[in-house]
Amino acid sequence: MNQPTVLRRLGSGVIALLLLAVLAPTVVFAADGEIGDLGDTDSITDLSVSGGRITARIDYTKDCPGGLTGCEIQVNFRYKCPEAWCLGWTSQGWRTIPLPVSGVSTVKGNCNGGQDTENYWEMDYRVRWWAAVQKKVTWKGENELVIGASGSGTYKLIAEGAFNVTNQTGISGYTSIETTTATADFSPAVIAATSKGRVYTTC
Repeated sequence: MNQPTVLRRLGSGVIALLLLAVLAPTVVFAADGEIGDLGDTDSITDLSVSGGRITARIDYTKDCPGGLTGCEIQVNFRYKCPEAWCLGWTSQGWRTIPLPVSGVSTVKGNCNGGQDTENYWEMDYRVRWWAAVQKKVTWKGENELVIGASGSGTYKLIAEGAFNVTNQTGISGYTSIETTTATADFSPAVIAATSKGRVYTTC
């Protein structure tokens, strides 16, 4: 075999290897137990108004620990009118946040309609997991900066990950919040975002 033929074949082999490297599917490391964003202490935005509706943006990796059927973040928007006689909060009910776009989920509240459009707002936050059989799972979290109704900031321990003790999967670091043996569980609900003491006008 002459030298040009050998070189051509070698060149073809190198090109083929390069194409395989480029076209091979990217390996995605999931099931690490980080459901929110444990590396960011400001991963839940303050509430804002978008399209007339109360809105929050939440970092959402959704990497459930191995051995669980699923996991999700849920929020509950609550509002209260600014007048002195308004003492209680009205809840819009728990909802699962949408799947993330570029790692961030945008979740919106309902329109109140009528005259009930100027209010203070708060958002409760919790995480849920479920499994086909009973599992022992520990919620993991970190302190997130939350601007309260008074406008001052405070740090709150918020669940953003989980460790599956039964299967020894998930995230084992960070702060342990609560351990439960069950087929499903919710993390403790926490007020994770507010309108920072301001009245927002919504639909």
